Amino acid sequence: TYRSSVSDPNTQNIPIRDTYVASLVRPCFISRSPSGQICEHDFSGIEVRVSGCYNKDPQLLTYIRDKTTDMHRDMAMECYLLELNQVTKEARYCAKNKFVFPEFYGDWYLSCANSLWMAIDRMQLKTAQGVSLKEHLRRKGIKRLGSLDPDVRPVPGTFVHHLQTVEKRFWEDRFAVYSQWKVDWWEAFLKKGYFDTYTGFRCGGLLDRKQCVNYPFQGSAFHCLLWCLIRVQKMLRKYRMRTVLIGQIHDSLLSDVAKGELKDYTEIAHKIMTVDLKKHWRWIIVPMEVDCEVAPCGRSWLEKEKYNG
Repeated sequence: TYRSSVSDPNTQNIPIRDTYVASLVRPCFISRSPSGQICEHDFSGIEVRVSGCYNKDPQLLTYIRDKTTDMHRDMAMECYLLELNQVTKEARYCAKNKFVFPEFYGDWYLSCANSLWMAIDRMQLKTAQGVSLKEHLRRKGIKRLGSLDPDVRPVPGTFVHHLQTVEKRFWEDRFAVYSQWKVDWWEAFLKKGYFDTYTGFRCGGLLDRKQCVNYPFQGSAFHCLLWCLIRVQKMLRKYRMRTVLIGQIHDSLLSDVAKGELKDYTEIAHKIMTVDLKKHWRWIIVPMEVDCEVAPCGRSWLEKEKYNG
């Protein structure tokens, strides 16, 4: 995929969503100085943004560029049959991670339906008005999950049947250009035996359809981060700063910021990741957004908080 891998230690596998395990592991990561601060700059949805640069789907580009829109909220409304004022943060999270991203990466409605349905009980999902989502769906005529057997035709009134129609609208109506791009990209690969990424790498060999359409934006997204990491390191040396880069974790840069350098460092990193990167690669036609979190002086990685500069 041209994504990164990490070892000794594998910081990409250090838990964050499991708050209990995170509370045991993340306190082990502290600054080398009592006055230092652990800082993390995280690209916001970079793989989706880069995929938009490849497929140029107008609806996807609108979601990326227009901050008044929210793709994950809209899909929460479709998946759970919610009105705008009924959507909760948790329902949006499930739509994002159990439908939108899986669909973008090649999953399909059966596994998405199971994940979304199971999440209702596991996460005790409710509407914003406090009604259980299963009760809400019953009122909408969906009383059970339905068969997960791919050889069994989905039955109306089941969540599986509903998700099948949601998936159909997702690719045929909402993201039709993206859908066609996947077909065209795959056919071009079959004809040539390789494809070239926007960042200058050629991928060939034995790839299935899912790999073929995922590798370009997964690899290019990491190359964006890698370019920024190299550039930040050059700036640290140029200005003789004591701040050091610890490494990268998925879509983020992790650093140990020296006392008195936080403002300068965050400004350097933010400019490189949101401005300089787009100047370097003109194929980036969408805004790049970065979230910054910083731990208090001398405190651990677990205690990082949003930093606005």
